[in-house]
Amino acid sequence: MANLFDPRKLLYLPSLVETITPIPARPGMEPLDMEAKDETFVSLFGTPMEFPLRLKLTSSSDDYWLLPMEPVISVGGQNQMSRRTIAKASATGDQLKGTIKERWSADDYSISIAGMLTRKDKIAYPKEDVARLRAILEARDTVDVLCPLFETLSIARIVIEDYEFPFTTGEENQEYSIRAYSDSDWDLFIPLKK
Repeated sequence: MANLFDPRKLLYLPSLVETITPIPARPGMEPLDMEAKDETFVSLFGTPMEFPLRLKLTSSSDDYWLLPMEPVISVGGQNQMSRRTIAKASATGDQLKGTIKERWSADDYSISIAGMLTRKDKIAYPKEDVARLRAILEARDTVDVLCPLFETLSIARIVIEDYEFPFTTGEENQEYSIRAYSDSDWDLFIPLKK
């Protein structure tokens, strides 16, 4: 049997690897090179951060704020589509099952961010960091974000849906969780031709 599957042939496929081209992170930008890091970020305790998250309000002229501890970030996506239920039959007259799908567009990314604010000295509550994060979360503004994961998905701005500061063990700790959606600049005004 000459057509048997041989997994040893899948170890290296140079023709496939050479044909894959990286997708630019944002329109007009070069592809993100995850290996070549021009900036190194470390946490409050000196450990390197692989996916540091920096935040700033869109309308603010302040610099980005690097969260002191690397958060856990999850991103989900979906497509918006309409499903139509209609009577269908094949060319042979057999009744077909299912719906007709009309894909309209990709939905926003849903984003979950969970982390902890803490103090290195382990003496007091991190009230300055909590106040700074709260100001960002409660502002009626979009939030500009910088994170390698977000750059890969072309997410530069988010809108906060809800957030929580749950009970946290340890006087010097405060956990937080944030749910948000990706956002983009939209030009809703179409100029009239004269």
